[in-house]
Amino acid sequence: MENADTILDQIRAKIGPPPRKTGWFKPSPWDIPEPDWMKTATLEDEPMKEIVSGLKSLWKHGVIVWGHLVRANTGLYASGEDDCPGTVIFSPTASDGDTYKTLPGLAEKLHQLRASIFPVEEWTLRESEWGEDLQNDMSYHRGFKLPETWQLGNQDYKGSNVLFHRRHLPDGFIQSRFLPMLVHPITSIAQVVPAEVWPAELKENLAGDNGFADD
Repeated sequence: MENADTILDQIRAKIGPPPRKTGWFKPSPWDIPEPDWMKTATLEDEPMKEIVSGLKSLWKHGVIVWGHLVRANTGLYASGEDDCPGTVIFSPTASDGDTYKTLPGLAEKLHQLRASIFPVEEWTLRESEWGEDLQNDMSYHRGFKLPETWQLGNQDYKGSNVLFHRRHLPDGFIQSRFLPMLVHPITSIAQVVPAEVWPAELKENLAGDNGFADD
């Protein structure tokens, strides 16, 4: 995308800079409900509940960045009813253009870790941790730093689990590896920016980006 370094500015202008105001008892305007599979679970049994409970703070303090899909529940690649989890990588500090150029290569490295047979002696500790994490479909993380040897300068690339709300996705399912994300700068809780506020140009550019990561 030629204008990846500026296109997110249109979303930033539309929703305003942080901190954004909400009423004392009002939820985030991008609030999502707990899916049925989450409702009866405790936080100890289902740590993704903290994503839903953290959405108001995310709306208030979150920053708009490019995210890149690493993996997602297979049901999210087609129309359906259930909201499901996935993993996205991003940087809260790198420029939009640098992030857009860098994320695909980082995602490919993560795919290679996931496809490897353990143990691999040459891996760093963080590479081993990511490899184990990606092979565990029940893992949960937020703000999990990518290996230091992968980082470019001080760009702080991280990964977080995301609860994908179908009403926030174009046509209700994932159609692109790249997604505009709202990310909390401290907790790294993240959610997809609802498609209703995407610029038309963004929808057109991402529509043809269907090189998904395998789940």
